[in-house]
Amino acid sequence: LMLTNLCVTTVAAGLAGLGVWTLQKKFAQTLKVQAEDLQRELDARARLNAVIFHDIRNPLSVLITVNELARMGHALGPDEMRMMDEMSRRILAIINSAREIEANAAISLSDVTVGTLWGQLRDVFASRLAEKDQKLTVAGNAELGVRTNPGILCNSVLGNILNNAIKFSPRGAEIVLGAAAEGKNVRLEVRDRGAGFSTEVLTRGAHGADYHSQPGTEGETGTAYGLRIAALCLQRLHGRLEIRNCPDGGSEVAAVLPRPPL
Repeated sequence: LMLTNLCVTTVAAGLAGLGVWTLQKKFAQTLKVQAEDLQRELDARARLNAVIFHDIRNPLSVLITVNELARMGHALGPDEMRMMDEMSRRILAIINSAREIEANAAISLSDVTVGTLWGQLRDVFASRLAEKDQKLTVAGNAELGVRTNPGILCNSVLGNILNNAIKFSPRGAEIVLGAAAEGKNVRLEVRDRGAGFSTEVLTRGAHGADYHSQPGTEGETGTAYGLRIAALCLQRLHGRLEIRNCPDGGSEVAAVLPRPPL
């Protein structure tokens, strides 16, 4: 009887220990899942902040310039007032677009012409181009249509690509905006005469997580987020980013996007 009681007690203790171990394992698994969910949320918020803080700089610099002119006593005309209104709306659009990029819901798409996109880029980057005495040339068919989200494409994709082209091109250089039909897609290109991409960037593409910002031709600083943001946004827009060095010098960055349905 004593031996039986001892066996029963041992088995009961073992079962109790197994139960405690099982509960601990489930609890540890729950904590792991919660930690992974929290990390994903933190990563998403980090991307959101990166998009907002990075892309907002260009229209904000235009607002600062116009405000400085006003502070110095320069009378603001209709063009300056229009520019202030447009840049303010663009900053709001960047914030809204960044939230839309991170959302799980489908991004709203509409049709826009290449010429409209080029015109918006000219407005935003006119002062930057003037600072470095650079020339922006448009090539290709400006009447081509693109099926996309115009705000995200202009602010977070093409804006970042053009910003890099200005940054890494020498003073007085020409930057070319090109557009061409490519089957069911439209290829939007930005070509510059800078030093080109490093072998690492060409090999790993825009998704490298440990790239460091390189100074521009006149010491401009950056965040190293530009191409990564452009690539991320293009994925959400059903497009892709392509980068290459040109044989005759400089580089070309292209956003390939769907054409409007017939």
